[in-house]
Amino acid sequence: MDYRQVFDKTLREFQITAKSLSEASGVQERQISHFRNGKELMTETFFKVVEAMPTEAKKYFYTQLRGNSYSNTLESLIEDASDEEIESAMLAIARKWKSRNIDTLCLKGAEILKTSLS
Repeated sequence: MDYRQVFDKTLREFQITAKSLSEASGVQERQISHFRNGKELMTETFFKVVEAMPTEAKKYFYTQLRGNSYSNTLESLIEDASDEEIESAMLAIARKWKSRNIDTLCLKGAEILKTSLS
């Protein structure tokens, strides 16, 4: 699949319109529509449009372009995450664990410790 096909597939997959991309990128809607219909875009303009896509759509686009399958599993999201995103995720996990019943966690922790020591 060439980059134009991947671009079009990404827009369809994430229900992104030329209008919304135009507003986000500053590239005229007409240029985006023409590109989707076979006309060329300058490289700088094309990357401006791609960079204006929502993060998940951008990841999908680049993954498809490389010919890899797109995975939205927790593990793949963590591997692709920035340091700031990982920090946010770790804080969310900590809050989740803290909100659980502390007695249950202590019992589980004791069981894990006992198993690892024996």
